[in-house]
Amino acid sequence: MTSIVDTDFGEILLRENSRARGFTFRVREGQMVVTLPPRCTERELRESIERMRPKLLKLWKKAAKSPTNQRQRRHIDWNFRLESEDITIDLQPDATLRDGKFRLTKDRGHVTLVGPADYDFDGEGVQAWLEKVITEQIRSYARGILPARLRELSAQYNLPFGSVSVNAARGRWGSCGIHLQRGETLVDHTSPYVIHLSLFTLLLPHHLQRFILLHELTHTLEMNHSPRFHAKLDNMLGGTEKDCIREMRHYTTSIFHFVGAETGAGESSEDDF
Repeated sequence: MTSIVDTDFGEILLRENSRARGFTFRVREGQMVVTLPPRCTERELRESIERMRPKLLKLWKKAAKSPTNQRQRRHIDWNFRLESEDITIDLQPDATLRDGKFRLTKDRGHVTLVGPADYDFDGEGVQAWLEKVITEQIRSYARGILPARLRELSAQYNLPFGSVSVNAARGRWGSCGIHLQRGETLVDHTSPYVIHLSLFTLLLPHHLQRFILLHELTHTLEMNHSPRFHAKLDNMLGGTEKDCIREMRHYTTSIFHFVGAETGAGESSEDDF
């Protein structure tokens, strides 16, 4: 369980912390984030949200006034258009549709949500639902593209890994570890390394995707961010690692940073990769 959807707060991101004894609610980049203890259930979380809803609504409204949150949250309507080198997603009205439902069309990386021309985008839960639909489309393409690119780089630089997964992580673009999560299987039984990639990595330009993938593969050699780690990564990147890090500071893991001409406004650090 990495997220849940709420009618007031949209998609709520979940962060498990082994030291947490209860639920901690924060608003980051226009999104509700909950830190929770291990093994808690969705029912327990939702019950806590209901008990705290008045206080959470005040927190939500206060955060909405923040210039950062105002800049990063976006409204999905007929003007929405997400563009990247691998996928384009937009919405199109169709006056002939009368059942209030959307249709999904796909054509070589172009995804279009077609809906009734009079659709109410401000209806209860609509924005959260649309964001979830769009995110799932990105996830679908990411699962088909990112692992294949990772395998190509793995073979090119002789950096084997055990398995790869694509998730909806927003705190970082990728990670490399040696533990399997439930449902994962080893691709290369000679390597214990497990690489996790955020689906939002697919929205980056190709040269930055390559940077993220090589960053995680380099961790199969150095499980740290030591000078030796950076020297190896920089060598594979042809001496452009610092340039990539600077460029990455203009991107965050949110679909709204890839809408229209406004591509990124937040900041990342190299440890977030």
